[in-house]
Amino acid sequence: MVSPSVSSALFKAFRRRWLLASTLGLLVGGFVGALLWSLLPEQYSAEVRLRIPAPDRASAGGSTSEEEIARFQRAQAALIQSSTVLEAVLRQPEVAELPTVQRERDPLAWLENHLTVEGGSLPGILSIRVTSANADETAVLARAIVEVYVREVAGQREASLRRLKEARGKTEETLRQKRQRLAQLENTRLGAAEKECQQARFDLRVARAQLAAQERRRTEVDRVTVKDAAVLAYLKEDALNQKLSKELTAAEEQIKQLIRVSVLKEGDPRLLEFQRVREEAKQKQERRRKEVVPIVEQQMRMRASEEYQTRVNQLRERAAFYEGLVKSLEEEVQKLGGAAAGEESRTLREEIATDNETLRKLTVEIARAENPATIPSVVSASGEMPAVQPKNPQRRWQLAGLGGAGSCALFVLALSWQELRLRRITSGSDIIGGLGLPVVGNIPNVRSGRKTTLKDLEEQGSISEAVDALRTVLLRDSGNGPRLLLVTSAIGREGKTALAVRLAASLARAWRKTLFIDADLRKPEAHTLFDMPLEPGLSEVLRGEADVSEIIQPTELSRLWMIPAGHWDAHAIQALAQDGAGGLFTRLKEQFDFIVIDACPVLPVADALLLCTHVNSVLLAVRSGVSHLPIVHAAQQRLATVEAPLRGVVLMGPDADLHG
Repeated sequence: MVSPSVSSALFKAFRRRWLLASTLGLLVGGFVGALLWSLLPEQYSAEVRLRIPAPDRASAGGSTSEEEIARFQRAQAALIQSSTVLEAVLRQPEVAELPTVQRERDPLAWLENHLTVEGGSLPGILSIRVTSANADETAVLARAIVEVYVREVAGQREASLRRLKEARGKTEETLRQKRQRLAQLENTRLGAAEKECQQARFDLRVARAQLAAQERRRTEVDRVTVKDAAVLAYLKEDALNQKLSKELTAAEEQIKQLIRVSVLKEGDPRLLEFQRVREEAKQKQERRRKEVVPIVEQQMRMRASEEYQTRVNQLRERAAFYEGLVKSLEEEVQKLGGAAAGEESRTLREEIATDNETLRKLTVEIARAENPATIPSVVSASGEMPAVQPKNPQRRWQLAGLGGAGSCALFVLALSWQELRLRRITSGSDIIGGLGLPVVGNIPNVRSGRKTTLKDLEEQGSISEAVDALRTVLLRDSGNGPRLLLVTSAIGREGKTALAVRLAASLARAWRKTLFIDADLRKPEAHTLFDMPLEPGLSEVLRGEADVSEIIQPTELSRLWMIPAGHWDAHAIQALAQDGAGGLFTRLKEQFDFIVIDACPVLPVADALLLCTHVNSVLLAVRSGVSHLPIVHAAQQRLATVEAPLRGVVLMGPDADLHG
């Protein structure tokens, strides 16, 4: 399961790239759906329903259970799917000529995979279903399978009927002979006496077997296993254990009461004494339990020994009784004609009873085998050809649709997950929670890639109001003295130049004499906004080729001046690294209330880090939906290495938490 926070983050990631993800996802889903549609051929199904008579046990003195019926139907289904029947089907001329059968390398395996036999909705019904890509071939195969199966069942029925009749004849002759011999033996008194003697012998064997089994259990009496239930039952009645239980319960109640009323809760030192009492009570209970185990074991052993001895005595008395009875009956049998004749009479009776039951079952089986209703029959439509219809015609559309929709969803999910892994910043909460930096401003509706114009600086709107709110924060920080403010970003295209220019214009509108310095020497852009030449500028001042008073240019906005970047080279960067800007800023602070510096990004080059040592505040521009949290964090760390006075972050673009 996906946690709500991850789901919310995925949704935000999808919202940032919804157009690209939806367009490509629909294209991928459409392609996969079309591919599945073309790869899934139309399948046809021919079904024949057979009535399979279940074995009738009612006439045999029993009843046919549902389990027996289900077992018989499974056996018939296995027969239909057996290699014997299917090989016979494939040998049929009309089947062997089918193109599909001739094309398959292993026709038997193919037929097994495309044949289904299952129970129908009604009892005693089997459904035979064959699927194939050709409707006519499907019907031919289904009809051939039914014909071969019915022929196989008929052959098995004839062979079984022949064997049953032969067995019945032999059983009748054997039964007649045994009855004649038994009649001869039963004419004497010997038969009755022998029956009683045999019954007494049987009872004696049973008594001796029970006695021997009981005597073998003697060792079990000594191996008594003390169960926890017996120990617990003894402890329940034990006075000492009851006292310990009350002590333990009282200690636990005191602990709960103290936690409930104490201000310190679990940290209250008074708990230690109650906890010690509780632990001592538990230890005493455990020791008492160990003391009780031998006592319970001894009681159980004594009780088991008494029960064992009582049972043995009863069985010995019973065995002695039957020994005397057998002895007296054997003497009587000897007087009447010998034990051999009595044993023969008993054996004949048992065999006659068994033969009678066998003969009855054979008669029932023969009657059932001769019944025409036991032959399987077709209960499908009256036509000779099985009904053929497309196999689940909606399945092809469903699979194609599911495949396409699943592919689209997976693609959108993968793209959203990739977007989530980039950890783009979309709201102030991302900055506060991920970086621990304050968000001092949010400049909405600033689109990436759009150049700021002079007209934008003069117009009033949501952007100007947001910049003015940021200006208010900076004016409160600055007090009455001059203020040097540096605006930078982690990397390029995060809106730092637009922020710096708009902030400088806002300060000028607030009647602050403001100087804007384009210190992004390697990629200057601000001079194009004010329609000024690139040079001379800051680079020429750093190289000593121009004086700062010569390069300060007034802009079309009242109270706003600008120093362009100039033409940079290695010498200008070296001068900047050698603290060439320190004296410059000292002179400029005497002339202006606010100096806004547009610096290079922090991570690509070190120019911004060199300038940070001379300013009062640093603003880090972050573009919503473009900036990545790890990259901004890296910039924050680099600024921290030079102890830059980072005032906070300005989010360029709409805050998803506020404007979503």
